[in-house]
Order: sequence, then structure tokens, then C-alpha cells
Amino acid sequence: MIVRSNRPSRLAPACSLAFGLVALAAGCGSLPDQSRVAMTPEEAGGYRGSPAKPFGTLRQDLTAVELDRQDDGRYTLRAAPADGAPEFRDLDLRWFVPRVPALAKGNDTLTRVALMQREFNRNETKFGAVGEWAETKIANNCLRAGLWELVLEKKKDDGSTGMVYHGWFDFPLDHYAAVFQEANGMSFDVASAMVVSYPSFGGFKFPLEQLRTVTSEQVIAAGAIDAHLADALDRLPEQTRKAHLVMNPGIATYADYVAPANQPIRVAEFSEPGFYNLDRPCSFDLTWLAKPETIAWRSVKGVQAPTELQELEITYAGGKRLVIADEAIASLPIRTAAPTKESETSRLTFGIGTPDIYATLAERKAEVESGRANYLLLLDRDGNHLDNHSAGCDRVYLWRTASELHVYLIGYERMTIVSHLSIAWQTK
Repeated sequence: MIVRSNRPSRLAPACSLAFGLVALAAGCGSLPDQSRVAMTPEEAGGYRGSPAKPFGTLRQDLTAVELDRQDDGRYTLRAAPADGAPEFRDLDLRWFVPRVPALAKGNDTLTRVALMQREFNRNETKFGAVGEWAETKIANNCLRAGLWELVLEKKKDDGSTGMVYHGWFDFPLDHYAAVFQEANGMSFDVASAMVVSYPSFGGFKFPLEQLRTVTSEQVIAAGAIDAHLADALDRLPEQTRKAHLVMNPGIATYADYVAPANQPIRVAEFSEPGFYNLDRPCSFDLTWLAKPETIAWRSVKGVQAPTELQELEITYAGGKRLVIADEAIASLPIRTAAPTKESETSRLTFGIGTPDIYATLAERKAEVESGRANYLLLLDRDGNHLDNHSAGCDRVYLWRTASELHVYLIGYERMTIVSHLSIAWQTK
């Protein structure tokens, strides 16, 4: 049982929702070519609990964002008002708003899930050096539509980069609606209830049979699944940075995460406008992860788009079903040791074709152009869609050895790896 759900408390204020609906009703034909919105800098010394340690004192002189609208979802975005503030030209913002992937097109429920998960998962892109800054990042964060971030970094003596500015701004919802329509070819007022504020993620039937058809299947019983319960927790760089955000003491193994005596698992909430709030923890019961009963390994084919994927469905003792599918599973490289960084895994985020959380500009462009087919779902025993955020999980990382497939289930806000399963590698 969830002691306190974190996400539904993150609704946009009523005035923001009203503004969004007014903008949608008005349509996009009267959009101004130029807009200016306020930007709030992170405090000079950083905030308590931040996983990103400031590189010196954070700048406070960038307090606005100027937007020049072009065609086809493109903008010039400038920070202001300080001299030398970064400017991003010919920025394709269609990459930052939810898009309906080929696997979901033509089905209302699949479209709903795809759009919701694409808006309520972070979409951060690195743009590399811009002006005097060695690294620049823009993110559409996971809290509500239009809540975006700008990060600027300087080069350190060791060649790495460190954050010297972090600001939050509201991307105007009338512009957001226009970019959405340009990206999807559909009216934003159809999708507004799914993406403007946190929607209902659970309690409706998920049409899995409309997403894919099964061409072959092999079922693996519990005895052949290694849940690594006695193992020490695996940590990749993001989990190392965020380990202090997990508030339960003494969590050292995967068994500790699922032990009834350790529930609820408490972590810092990710709160508006986009920071980890140690004073407002959220809580999860992770005992459902203790007993994977079966894994079905399938070859499947998309219904809306005839793409071949491999799918794993992990069924747990309490009835929850984790469904993982990707066209790239069959081509996972063979590793001789566990990964030490995220790029050494294949990463899936909940939803249908949800973009990677973090990407360089080149990676984001390739992602959009390839349209890689994948999905990650949490269902109950009756096939109803469940809110994975309330269940305490955000992503899955896959990797393999010559003989095994390994599945890391990544917890809330990627603070920790909450489960590690491995099974014998199956050929197609």
C-alpha cells in the first residue's frame, strides 16, 4: 500500500490550467512571434539535498528567457538579461513535447499512455558548448506541462564540467500547444487533459492485444530466475549521486528493499519547480518485487506499426506484471562484467517509445529519426494499467553476458536500483 503518493500532489495551479485551456480554445493562429517569460535561478549556494554540487557560486543574473518563434516548431531561445547570455538558434522544440509514436497511432488508449508518459518523464538534452559555457542543457521536466529548466556548466581543471547556473521557467502553454500540434498533426485540445497536469495513470484496461501480436513464447519459472536478493545494491553514476535521497537507513541489499519490516521506503520528493525536497518525502511499498513467479520471453510484432520486438513479461506473486519490449533486445552486446555507467546498458522508460531521460543533441536527433520501437508497462493481473510512479519505479536497464539477460529496475527518480533479475539468455 502506498503511504503517500508523490505525483498527484504536483498539479499545476488552477490559474495555469485555466490559462492553458483559454489558449487552446483561442487556437494558435494569433501567437506572437516573440515572447519573454520569467526564469527563477537556483539559489547561489545550491539547495540542500541537490545531487548536482554547484561549481562555485551559482549565477543569479539570468532571470528571463526570450523566445523567437520560427516555422515547424523551431525557436531561437535566449537567456536574459545579462550580456553574453547563451542563445540557442534554430532549436527544434518538437523534440521536447510529447509525440505519438508509430506503435500507438490510431488507438486512443495507446495514444493516451504514450502522451502521458512522455510528458511526465524528464526529457533533457545536452547542447554542448554555447558561448562561454562548456556544457548547456535544456530540460522539459516531469512535473507538469511547460515546466522547463536551463543548466549552464563551466569546464573544470580536470576537464570535467561543473554547474554554474540552473534556472526554471514556464514555457508558454499557447506556444506549447502550437508546437504539440506541429509535432503530432493533431489538435492539442484533444490531448490537454493527458499532459497539462498529472492525469490518472491507473485503473483502466490496457489493450495489450492492440499494441502487439505474439508470434512465439517461452515461459521461465521462478526457479530459473535469480532475484539477487542477497547481493549488494548495484549503483551506476546517477544512483551514486542520489544515494543520500533515500531516507531508510541500512538498505544494503535487494532483500532489504523488499523486506516488510523496511516498508515504507521513503525518499525525497521531486517537487516544483524541480528540486529534491528532503523535507517532503514520498513513500512506497516495494514488497511486490520480492517474488517474481514467471518470466515469459516472447517474439512479438506491432499492430499499429509492423515492427518486430522481443518482449519479456515478469509476473510477480501479488499479480503485478512488468512488460518490457524493445526491438534492440536481440542485439544487446555481450558483456564480461557488470556495467559501470548508464551508457553501457539499454535504457527503457515507462510508456510507449518514451524518449531517453538524458541525451546529447546528436543522440536526441538520432532517437527522433530512428523511431526506435519499445514499450515498458506495469499492469495488474487483470490487464489494467498501473501508475508506475506510485509503485516506486521509473525505468528499466537491460544488459547481457554470454549466457544471461540482466534486468535492473530503476526506482523513483532514478535514485536507486530497486531490483536485479537475471535469466538464461534466449535466442529468438
